Amino acid sequence: MKTSARAGVPAPSPIQTYLTNEQCEVLLQQAKSNQDLCDVLTLALETGMRKGEIQQLRWADVDFEQSNFFIPEKYSPVKRFVPMSDRVKGVLESRIGGQHDSEFVFGACAAGLMRRVSSRLSALLRSLGLKGGFHTLRCTWATRLLNAGMSLHTLCALGGWSTRAWPFKVLARPSVDAAYRAALKHLPVNGIELSADSNGTGSK
Repeated sequence: MKTSARAGVPAPSPIQTYLTNEQCEVLLQQAKSNQDLCDVLTLALETGMRKGEIQQLRWADVDFEQSNFFIPEKYSPVKRFVPMSDRVKGVLESRIGGQHDSEFVFGACAAGLMRRVSSRLSALLRSLGLKGGFHTLRCTWATRLLNAGMSLHTLCALGGWSTRAWPFKVLARPSVDAAYRAALKHLPVNGIELSADSNGTGSK
């Protein structure tokens, strides 16, 4: 084990805080036997939504025509619109009419479902030789957008982070609409593979 420069104190082992594209595909393949689990993981990986935001997602906040859904400030530090990729839209469309017509996308018992998802996710990550939980999916989403060229300012607005949650000062925060348009250039058309925008959206 490596030691730090201070009195031979063991240095912490490096921890992978995000998944590679290959690991994401393996994760989703392993989750396919449970539709609810697969749907939740897909939303988390492709939108960066928090567990509580997915749990509280209502049909009234889903706009299929504009391909987005609204996250109210009640469930997020910052109210915002979240764009939908084709895969996310397919997930939501497949759930229409299910869950006994609940107002919630994942049903009236979504809290219990999310607890089961969290437990199963931890087991799936361990099978990949990784430690982590639901936040790993959000870190994966953010990391790939940054690697694709999205600016930190846009990512902050799109992910619903307050400026205090980041180790930098935001001088000019983009509007929610601008963040939405910028995200559409980076989100995948099919699947979760991300590629850099040829026009660029700002420096990392």
